[in-house]
Amino acid sequence: MSLYEAYKKSNSVFEDIVIIGGTDYVLEFPIYDSNGNKQIITSYSATWFLSPYGQPSINIAEIECLAKPGDNYTFTVTITKNITSSLSGAFTHQIEIVLDH
Repeated sequence: MSLYEAYKKSNSVFEDIVIIGGTDYVLEFPIYDSNGNKQIITSYSATWFLSPYGQPSINIAEIECLAKPGDNYTFTVTITKNITSSLSGAFTHQIEIVLDH
Protein backbone atom coordinates (compact mmCIF):
# COMPACT_ATOMS: atom_id res chain seq x y z
CA MET A 1 0.00 0.00 0.00
CA SER A 2 1.36 3.41 -0.94
CA LEU A 3 1.48 6.31 1.52
CA TYR A 4 -1.28 7.97 -0.50
CA GLU A 5 -3.48 4.87 -0.20
CA ALA A 6 -2.70 4.66 3.52
CA TYR A 7 -3.64 8.31 3.94
CA LYS A 8 -6.93 7.77 2.13
CA LYS A 9 -7.57 4.66 4.26
CA SER A 10 -7.34 6.82 7.38
CA ASN A 11 -10.58 8.54 6.26
CA SER A 12 -8.66 11.72 5.48
CA VAL A 13 -9.17 13.50 2.20
CA PHE A 14 -6.79 15.71 0.30
CA GLU A 15 -8.70 18.96 0.00
CA ASP A 16 -8.00 22.31 -1.53
CA ILE A 17 -7.27 24.93 1.07
CA VAL A 18 -8.09 28.61 0.91
CA ILE A 19 -5.80 31.08 2.61
CA ILE A 20 -6.82 34.70 2.98
CA GLY A 21 -3.93 37.07 2.32
CA GLY A 22 -2.56 38.77 5.41
CA THR A 23 -3.61 36.03 7.85
CA ASP A 24 -1.73 33.26 9.62
CA TYR A 25 -2.65 29.69 8.69
CA VAL A 26 -1.69 26.41 10.39
CA LEU A 27 -1.54 23.13 8.47
CA GLU A 28 -1.33 19.71 10.11
CA PHE A 29 0.17 16.62 8.49
CA PRO A 30 -0.50 13.32 10.27
CA ILE A 31 2.09 10.78 9.11
CA TYR A 32 1.30 7.12 8.33
CA ASP A 33 3.47 4.12 7.49
CA SER A 34 2.93 1.96 4.41
CA ASN A 35 0.38 -0.17 6.31
CA GLY A 36 -1.81 2.81 7.16
CA ASN A 37 -0.71 2.98 10.80
CA LYS A 38 0.30 6.23 12.42
CA GLN A 39 4.08 6.72 12.20
CA ILE A 40 5.98 8.10 15.20
CA ILE A 41 7.85 11.15 13.90
CA THR A 42 10.47 11.64 16.63
CA SER A 43 13.26 10.46 14.27
CA TYR A 44 12.10 12.59 11.36
CA SER A 45 12.24 16.20 10.26
CA ALA A 46 9.99 17.85 7.70
CA THR A 47 9.96 20.94 5.52
CA TRP A 48 6.93 22.50 3.83
CA PHE A 49 7.26 24.07 0.38
CA LEU A 50 4.93 26.43 -1.52
CA SER A 51 5.16 26.78 -5.31
CA PRO A 52 3.13 28.52 -8.00
CA TYR A 53 0.65 26.03 -9.46
CA GLY A 54 2.29 24.00 -12.24
CA GLN A 55 5.81 25.13 -11.28
CA PRO A 56 6.92 22.78 -8.48
CA SER A 57 10.60 23.57 -9.01
CA ILE A 58 10.05 27.21 -7.94
CA ASN A 59 9.71 27.55 -4.18
CA ILE A 60 8.33 30.86 -2.99
CA ALA A 61 8.18 29.71 0.64
CA GLU A 62 10.02 27.05 2.63
CA ILE A 63 9.16 26.48 6.28
CA GLU A 64 10.48 23.95 8.79
CA CYS A 65 7.67 21.82 10.21
CA LEU A 66 7.32 21.18 13.93
CA ALA A 67 5.92 18.25 15.84
CA LYS A 68 2.43 19.00 17.07
CA PRO A 69 2.62 19.46 20.87
CA GLY A 70 1.45 16.30 22.65
CA ASP A 71 1.22 14.33 19.38
CA ASN A 72 4.09 12.10 18.20
CA TYR A 73 2.43 11.45 14.82
CA THR A 74 1.69 14.89 13.34
CA PHE A 75 3.79 17.68 11.86
CA THR A 76 2.47 21.24 11.80
CA VAL A 77 3.52 24.26 9.79
CA THR A 78 2.50 27.86 10.44
CA ILE A 79 2.25 30.03 7.37
CA THR A 80 2.56 33.57 8.68
CA LYS A 81 0.79 36.68 7.44
CA ASN A 82 4.16 37.90 6.13
CA ILE A 83 4.00 35.10 3.55
CA THR A 84 0.25 35.12 2.84
CA SER A 85 -0.03 38.91 2.40
CA SER A 86 1.56 38.79 -1.06
CA LEU A 87 -0.18 35.63 -2.32
CA SER A 88 -2.72 35.70 -5.11
CA GLY A 89 -3.77 32.83 -7.38
CA ALA A 90 -3.28 29.07 -7.22
CA PHE A 91 -0.37 27.33 -5.54
CA THR A 92 0.87 23.82 -4.85
CA HIS A 93 2.17 22.85 -1.45
CA GLN A 94 4.35 19.87 -0.57
CA ILE A 95 5.93 18.43 2.53
CA GLU A 96 9.33 16.74 2.45
CA ILE A 97 9.96 14.26 5.27
CA VAL A 98 13.52 13.17 6.09
CA LEU A 99 14.73 10.43 8.44
CA ASP A 100 17.28 12.07 10.76
CA HIS A 101 20.40 10.07 11.52
